[in-house]
Amino acid sequence: MSNPLIEPQDLQGLLGTTAVVPIDTRSPEAYAAGHLPGAINMPEIFTFLATSTPEGPGKLCTIR
Repeated sequence: MSNPLIEPQDLQGLLGTTAVVPIDTRSPEAYAAGHLPGAINMPEIFTFLATSTPEGPGKLCTIR
């Protein structure tokens, strides 16, 4: 599995040139106040990853 986490400066180069979906882990209120175009709000993603099966993160990275 490739690393789904990248540095902020690397995101700029990917947006608009690659199929990227930014995941915003902030609260729904912070997300509603402003977020990157195309970003989805998943404030509980780290809880999910911590409690999923070993196969869970791999399945998450292959969602299209």
